[in-house]
Amino acid sequence: MCLERAVREEAVERWKQLYFAIKTELDDLIHTTYGETLRQKPHEGEVKTQCKNSRRKLKLGKKPLRHSKEE
Repeated sequence: MCLERAVREEAVERWKQLYFAIKTELDDLIHTTYGETLRQKPHEGEVKTQCKNSRRKLKLGKKPLRHSKEE
């Protein structure tokens, strides 16, 4: 039973090391790809404003199609 526990603890330790190695690599990749922009959380007001602006752009993009059908 002691041997089984030792084998299991060794396997768990190896998985932890693998997990942290992968996590570190992914964090480095994300950091080099996006830089500091991920560290700065947008304010709630900025997110709402961005959503409203996106909706307006979509609506504006649809309007010319409606007018062309009516003509």
